[in-house]
Amino acid sequence: MKKIKFILTAITAFSILLSLSSPSFSQLSIKDLNTKINAGDIVTDAAAGSKSSSSSEAAAEPSSPASSSSSSTYSAASTLGSIGPNGYDHSGSNSCGQYATSTVFNFYGLDETYPVTLKNMNPTGSFTAPDRIVDYWKKNGISANYKNKCSLDDIKKQLDGGNPAVCLVDADGTGHWITIIGYNKNDDGTIKSFIMRDSYWGVSSNKEMPAGEFEKRWSKPLAATHPALGVALSYDRLLIAPEGKKGGGFNIKDILNLPNNFSTAVNDQLMNGANQFVLGLGQDVTKLKSIKDFDFKKVNLPRTIAGAAEVLTALPPKLMFGIPGSALTESGGVIKDFGDKLSKKGGVLNKIAGGAAKGAGTAISAAGKVISGAGNAVSSVVDSGFKSLRKIFNW
Repeated sequence: MKKIKFILTAITAFSILLSLSSPSFSQLSIKDLNTKINAGDIVTDAAAGSKSSSSSEAAAEPSSPASSSSSSTYSAASTLGSIGPNGYDHSGSNSCGQYATSTVFNFYGLDETYPVTLKNMNPTGSFTAPDRIVDYWKKNGISANYKNKCSLDDIKKQLDGGNPAVCLVDADGTGHWITIIGYNKNDDGTIKSFIMRDSYWGVSSNKEMPAGEFEKRWSKPLAATHPALGVALSYDRLLIAPEGKKGGGFNIKDILNLPNNFSTAVNDQLMNGANQFVLGLGQDVTKLKSIKDFDFKKVNLPRTIAGAAEVLTALPPKLMFGIPGSALTESGGVIKDFGDKLSKKGGVLNKIAGGAAKGAGTAISAAGKVISGAGNAVSSVVDSGFKSLRKIFNW
């Protein structure tokens, strides 16, 4: 009995930690927001003299080297005609995923407003898992996929294809979803900055973020929330890529409820389970002043139990395969990079030692990917059952 209580306590703590992991400006009152701006704690686009603009302005008046200083000249790429979320009212806790979803829906012409999206996806104020975001988009007719360990070029290709890009970043210590709608280029064609909308930086207008800063925030964003989350949920340079309104057709992956991204299946099972557990509580736990305020009558017990079971069944593949596999993959990469640097120093011995290090690093990384793949394969099968359960009960 003590073991069961310990396990349930651990699941509850993990789920609550995720529910608190992504506060955004949507949680702040307008008064608090204005106070921070007036105090200089937050610099607005206008105050910073940012060159980012609305979609219509970017299309009509692209910047050029002649109109910029020589130290920061760039040419502006066309910005997507995005106007942010539909009917955004600043409500909700940890609602960056719903802000991004509503922005994407509004871009593709869906009528659903932000308050409806918030009510459907996140009424209890928990951080929204990427798998849950994509499933909700698909449910509403938006085709999408996502993948881990992407590059700036992947985002550029997504935007060049006429579609926004949704990324998970570190927002000063918390995981946070943003929607990228454009980019600016340096004279040599490299990305200078991204233009985005979100519930933290670009709440009511487009926000421009330098590419270098974005890359730092995009890399392992949950590690900044808590080191344990960085290990347990190895999301790194995650990109959700909407592809527009989907037509008919046969999609075996969706019919069998397979994971949207195989390489993050274990992470997604953990996150999905934590989401379901918190949603089953039936109330925004971030707003409770004490345990006395908790309303047990609002709890959806079957949903909470299902969420706990989803987390529990994800722990073995994560501990046995996911964490060791990720450690080997990253260690192999470090060894391979060391070998590359050593080989470039010149000299016969350096080339021999560098070549050996590169070979060893490649082999170790490959072994890590195989081990991680085994864990993801297990979670793909297990979580497909939980996905089926969610569809049956419309969770």
